[in-house]
Amino acid sequence: MAKIFPIVVAPLFAIWLLIKGQYMRLFKGIAAFTGVVLLTIIPWLIMDAGSLSSFLTYHMDRGLHAESTYGSFIILGQHFGWTSVEWDFSFGSFNITSGLADNLADASFYIMGLVLIFAYALFTYQLRKQEITKLGTDDTQ
Repeated sequence: MAKIFPIVVAPLFAIWLLIKGQYMRLFKGIAAFTGVVLLTIIPWLIMDAGSLSSFLTYHMDRGLHAESTYGSFIILGQHFGWTSVEWDFSFGSFNITSGLADNLADASFYIMGLVLIFAYALFTYQLRKQEITKLGTDDTQ
């Protein structure tokens, strides 16, 4: 649970189950997912509830990582003279400091949200298209 990957992938399974009309499997999946998340988080909350907020604060205070996707584009932009970059070694990693880096870091939540909504919509569209095609071929047989 160190990454948010399961939270990003889970809606794909939910969309698939919704389109297939498998509501009970969806409910069981949500219950299992919630159980795993709670089992992962509860020990930390029992030991030190403040550790969760300090974990989030630590990562929010970090700079934009040089090896991140945004960092790569900013470094490329510096190479072409479009922006200037200052390097900073803090929080155990190389981070980029620049106006563009700060703006991208602030906007990254919204950018990722839009990208995920687009990906989920495309996934839903493709699944529905397959279901319609499948229904059409079933009717002709």
